Amino acid sequence: MNILFITNKFITGGAERYIIKKAAYLTKMGHKACVVSAGGDYTSQLKAQEIPFENVPGLDRNLNLLDSWELLRIVAAIGIAVRKHQIDIIEIDSPGVLEIGISVAYMYHLPFLLNVFHEYAFKKSQDAGLLETCAHHGCLFSLSESIMSITSAHTGADLSKAHIHPIFIDPEELDSRGDALELAKDSFVFLAIARLTKDKAYIGVLMDEFAQFISHTGATKTCLVVVGDGEYFKRYQQKASKINNSIGRNDNQIVMTGSRKDITSFYRRADVYVGMGTTVLEAAYYKKPIILASFHPYYKASIGYFSRMPYESVGEVIPARVSFTPFSVMMSEVYENKKIRQDLAEEGYEKIERLYLIDAVMKKWLEEYAELIRNKDSILAEDITHFIYKRDNVRLKIRKFRQLLSV
Repeated sequence: MNILFITNKFITGGAERYIIKKAAYLTKMGHKACVVSAGGDYTSQLKAQEIPFENVPGLDRNLNLLDSWELLRIVAAIGIAVRKHQIDIIEIDSPGVLEIGISVAYMYHLPFLLNVFHEYAFKKSQDAGLLETCAHHGCLFSLSESIMSITSAHTGADLSKAHIHPIFIDPEELDSRGDALELAKDSFVFLAIARLTKDKAYIGVLMDEFAQFISHTGATKTCLVVVGDGEYFKRYQQKASKINNSIGRNDNQIVMTGSRKDITSFYRRADVYVGMGTTVLEAAYYKKPIILASFHPYYKASIGYFSRMPYESVGEVIPARVSFTPFSVMMSEVYENKKIRQDLAEEGYEKIERLYLIDAVMKKWLEEYAELIRNKDSILAEDITHFIYKRDNVRLKIRKFRQLLSV
């Protein structure tokens, strides 16, 4: 099978790492994969792993800011990639490009699927028709039941037929050993790895809560290590500097590392991991106790609290109705109680081994791809407007896409 992954941009992040690992696994198993995006710094990883990719300028722009000729250029460029790589199926990995992806699928009579990574990607009732039609035809996928549950609640769509395949981890990738880190050997390390952007604002709350944890427990020789870069890096760096002035007298500190390639070294060194998404699964693979972060749709950014029972939903999104406990409280518990750390580590690793290893998850994906290819005629028999007609600015989009499809 030849699979085309289409997304809006390709910068360092969990979604991009997911696509790379998926494409690399397919290639290893004798299939072919191609990634189409607007480009970005993380395409260097595609090149390093010899995964074919095509950069199409404009894919990261709002659809309504593109005129018909720009849309035609974009769709034509993707069409060239489809023919060049002899694509059998299109996987759409960003809501921002779903209309374009679906239009290309119709132009070349290819099956497609929509893979929803983010629980708040669809928040309006106008999306219900699109989602229900995709679910009905077996081409709506997501990483967790909770993502679909929250999406259904926000759109009013019946998504009971959506397919769930979780984020996976690749042991071969994580078994590599990096260099020793410049952290005191006797320091207790809380680790967080994230792209430092607005939607990962739990990092800022975590810093404040780390200071509260120090104040409440009187802990000494502890360290909060934040690995990652992004638009909020300088803001958090300044915040860390101010907090360090107040907590540093007992060898407590926040360390901002910026972007690092030796991620496995940090996982190995950590005593406790704090985060969400793929990094949570990877940390659990290293048998680290996890504090699972989440965020709330009605706030400007993360409220930065987490589940008291993280391994009931490791890798899942925590719905807003769940009660939260401040980071500082749970940091105190795991810091002071070695038994809790050991239990969380063992339970987490057991669940990772049972549900999240790449071989088991990708076996299911290969079956799904084959089934969609077999059923492509029934999918494409559906009027294209049933997939996209309830999105924003209805008449404008439909007119543009009908023009494209008639070329």
